[in-house]
Amino acid sequence: MKRILLFSLALVLGGCASEPVPEPAPSAPEAPPEPGTAAASPTPFVETVYTVSARRLNVRATASDKAALVVRVSGGQRVTALREEAGWLEIRTADGKAGWVQKKFLSKGDPCPPDRPFAVLEQPPLSFDSTGPRGRVVVEGNVSVAGVVTSTKVVSNSSGKPELAERAERELRAMKFAAPVKGCKPKAFVYTYARTF
Repeated sequence: MKRILLFSLALVLGGCASEPVPEPAPSAPEAPPEPGTAAASPTPFVETVYTVSARRLNVRATASDKAALVVRVSGGQRVTALREEAGWLEIRTADGKAGWVQKKFLSKGDPCPPDRPFAVLEQPPLSFDSTGPRGRVVVEGNVSVAGVVTSTKVVSNSSGKPELAERAERELRAMKFAAPVKGCKPKAFVYTYARTF
C-alpha cells in the first residue's frame, strides 16, 4: 500500500509540474533609416502670426461657435496661432489672452492697416500779394484712395475774383494725402480747403 500511495503522490506532483516557458527570441536590431530619409514623426505646429481680417472677431473658450466668449479683437490686430484643429486656431492676443477662432477670419502676410483718419502729406506752396484783392475762397476736392485730388469745386468765393478761386483750386490739386483707413481698406474722401487772400 505504501507503494501505491507513493506512486499516486508521484503522479499528482508530476502532473502539477509544467514545462519551462521558453524565453522569447531576441528581436533583430532595427535598421537605421536610410540616408536622406527622416524617421516618421508627427509634424509639430509652428507658431504663426496672423492678422484679423474680419471687422471684429470673437475669441472663444473652445473651438465652437457656442463656446463662451473670451474677448473680441478688432480688424487689423495681430494674433499668434498656437495650434490648429478642424478649421479653428487656438490663438494668443497681443495682451496675452488665449482662445479659439475660426481660421477663415485670419490672414497671413502683410497686416491690415489700423483704422486712421486722413493725413495731409504735402501742403501747397502759397503765394501772397499784398496789393491784390482780399477775401476767402473755399474749395472742395475729391481725393482718391491713392491720396490724389481728382476733382475740385469752388464752394464759396468772398473775393469776387475768379482768378483767386482758380489759384485756390490749383493749390488744392498740388496737395498729397494719405487716405483714411476703415475696416482695413483705404477710403476716398472729400477735403475742404479754405484759402484767405
